[in-house]
Amino acid sequence: MFNQMRDADMHAGHDAGPGFSHGVALAAGRDASELEQIRRANALAEARRMRNAIAMVMVLLKEIDDIETGEPDLSAFAEIAGLFGDVAEFAARGAGFARMLAEPGAADGTGRAQ
Repeated sequence: MFNQMRDADMHAGHDAGPGFSHGVALAAGRDASELEQIRRANALAEARRMRNAIAMVMVLLKEIDDIETGEPDLSAFAEIAGLFGDVAEFAARGAGFARMLAEPGAADGTGRAQ
């Protein structure tokens, strides 16, 4: 399709030579650069979201100060363990997004550096 458009343009008397190809390459490069900037902005926003999620879980973890070793409701310890697991998950995701930001061009939307 692209070749047909270029050929038709050339037959109409327009020069679609190297300058045309260069213009297409510049536009594609600019689009890739803009896409990379969007991905990096999203990665930073996600890293911040993970930080905020960790902060919320830390508030809930203050409950650990009210628990004694002889706590009769053992589910309280399971809840605390789950909260620590949440922190670990959020931290791993946040670290992945931060690594993505540390490696320009590696933003792929997964939160993991390639």
